[in-house]
Amino acid sequence: MASSAFSLDFIKAGLGGDKVKTLGAPIFIIMILVMMILPVPPFVLDLFFTFNIALSLMVLEDGPLFIADTQVNPHPTPEQIALNAIGAARHAKRFGVVPKVALCSHSNFGNLDSDSGRRMRAAMEILADREVDFMFEGEMSTDAALDPELRERIFPQSRFEGVANILIFSFTDAANVARNMLRYKAGGLEVGPILMGMGNKAHIVTPSVTARGLLNISALAGTPVGHYG
Repeated sequence: MASSAFSLDFIKAGLGGDKVKTLGAPIFIIMILVMMILPVPPFVLDLFFTFNIALSLMVLEDGPLFIADTQVNPHPTPEQIALNAIGAARHAKRFGVVPKVALCSHSNFGNLDSDSGRRMRAAMEILADREVDFMFEGEMSTDAALDPELRERIFPQSRFEGVANILIFSFTDAANVARNMLRYKAGGLEVGPILMGMGNKAHIVTPSVTARGLLNISALAGTPVGHYG
């Protein structure tokens, strides 16, 4: 079966085939339908919301910026945040980008005892224990992630230099707002959301998707896993 992209827009369409398909339903219902349509083992459905992440690639004037999780896990656990970072870094490499991952919160390097700060710090420990092969740092505010001079003043011992190119958020709300602000106020071109963890068999598009956006995500969905992931 060919890959498909599923939309939150309300357009009745048949399922399967080699065209971009659109369904009007909440993301949770859509993903259950995806699991029913695609040839995946039954246990995958139970694991879906642990191992799947929506990654948005924003093409900006000063370069690409990856944002996660923009659709799937509204309140990720530290383990899910770590998986977000690992998956996003893997996909960034496939696009030829050297990953610099920032775990974003309104807390900076432990200065606030907040829910998001605690989850991000726990995710940092998981990534350190796994000895991942990409640069990561956190937890930090988005401005510290994107402004190296600010980050240097706040935390001189940062694990990487320069601007972060992957932003991992502690809430889907924050990630989704960030991607939409970049689209509408900064002229960002979105590729995705890329649904990581589905073997490139399904991706997501939203009601505001453009013809160019449909073309981009269809090209991804049609690319063999060996070439893309």
